[in-house]
Amino acid sequence: MIYLDSSALVKRYVAEPGSEAVDRLLAEHPYAATSRLAHPEILSALNRKHRAREFSARVLREMIAAFESDWGKLFVLEFVEELSPSVKHAIRKHAVRGADAVHLSSAMWLRSVLKEDVVFACADAKLLAAARAERLVAFDAGGHSNPSSRV
Repeated sequence: MIYLDSSALVKRYVAEPGSEAVDRLLAEHPYAATSRLAHPEILSALNRKHRAREFSARVLREMIAAFESDWGKLFVLEFVEELSPSVKHAIRKHAVRGADAVHLSSAMWLRSVLKEDVVFACADAKLLAAARAERLVAFDAGGHSNPSSRV
């Protein structure tokens, strides 16, 4: 199972460093998960890039349509009260932002339920370091020369 935070998932829709690596990762793994939090984060990122004139309104509509279509194929984890202690732990131990703590905690919860490794894909170096410290399989979706620690 792979878990995509928003910084990795957005690369499915916007061509940027790491997009090809994320596409390969998804092609190699039959199941992908993310947090419900990713939905507004992706929509926000796409609209922000459109407002910055990175692409046209037509392209924005196409990207959103592709995202909405893919959303139904993802295993979406809800942000439930059960995650709160883990979120607090991640913020305290790793000094990550709140949304990043939700993504990290969601992936850790998924690993505990599945009782198997979860590949945690993201493009943020600090969050990748936190994922490694929590013994998740870290996949660097940032387009750096070494995209994976164990994949």
